[in-house]
Amino acid sequence: MSILINVEDLLNKHKIESNRRLGDYLQELQLSEGRATGIPTIQDELRKNGSEPARIETDEGRTYFLIEIPCRDGFENEMDAKNGTINEREAALIAEIAKQPGIKKNELAGKMDLSVRTISRILQNLSSDALGLIEYSGSKKTGGYVLTEKGQEYLKH
Repeated sequence: MSILINVEDLLNKHKIESNRRLGDYLQELQLSEGRATGIPTIQDELRKNGSEPARIETDEGRTYFLIEIPCRDGFENEMDAKNGTINEREAALIAEIAKQPGIKKNELAGKMDLSVRTISRILQNLSSDALGLIEYSGSKKTGGYVLTEKGQEYLKH
């Protein structure tokens, strides 16, 4: 059984059946959620970070599927948590946590004018083993994010 992917569906953000390997790869990059939402998620994230929309190409018989995911100018300079550096958004979030220790995720999203989902992803990077600049302190109900010793050292530099 084969599934034909309608290019119009891809471009117009309709839910589509996904290729499992492509889906797994996009999920690993945090560009999809594993619920056939990869293309709309990619387009939304590209729009949010100032990049051009992804360009999708296929032939009439749907024998191949190509997607070009462009990056905006300067994006390559925003290093991820894997190499131990942080980008401007992450630095701004650290500054907010330093100003208000114990701040909640929703408050950070409001102060930084970002979605809770984006804030969650940034918080996850900053609290990862690779960086370890912040941590959640306290109970789920009354706790919030604080800087670790490493995070306080980062602010001094």
